[in-house]
Amino acid sequence: MKPTFIGITGGTGSGKTYLSKLFVKEFGNKNTSRVELDSYYKDNSNLSLIDREKINYDHPESVDRKLIEKQLLQLRNWENVQIPNYNFSNHTRMSSKNKIIPKEIIIVDGIFALYFEEIYELLDIKIFLNTPRDISLIRRLERDIAHRGRSLDSTIKQYLNSVRPMYDEYIKPTQNLADIVMEHDHDFSKLIDKVNFLMDKNS
Repeated sequence: MKPTFIGITGGTGSGKTYLSKLFVKEFGNKNTSRVELDSYYKDNSNLSLIDREKINYDHPESVDRKLIEKQLLQLRNWENVQIPNYNFSNHTRMSSKNKIIPKEIIIVDGIFALYFEEIYELLDIKIFLNTPRDISLIRRLERDIAHRGRSLDSTIKQYLNSVRPMYDEYIKPTQNLADIVMEHDHDFSKLIDKVNFLMDKNS
């Protein structure tokens, strides 16, 4: 029996992390592991900081999709993995890694959760969070300034130049691939009920 993979996607600030943690709380740490796709940005430590800041981190080519697939397959086969630990302030991978232990439920959250075919095919339940742009932007500003050491100007510039256009081109269309589309004003408890129903149906 393989683990149940739940994929959560949506735009920046859509609530992916919040929902992932809610699932962990609902199903219990003993039964649930979480994989954040934000951990898999390519290591560009060979470039200068100025050049690293020019990279479009909202484009699919910015992440190491081969490593994602490899490690998700390992988790499906009940093997432990060491996922990268990414430093968002200087855009490099850190020397330390995060150990993920396979459990009955594995949450995969990130903007490309439904975009990459190799990830999509591993998912048993696919969730898209549809959040209004203004709310997403506010959440993005709060996160990047408070937790990722970025300035207001750089965060707004990145949002306008790459985050928003890349969402429209690559992420929003994956809404059509989701089993569940969650609107911003819907009750998360009802979503959990739907997920439990799908898990029972797939078991």
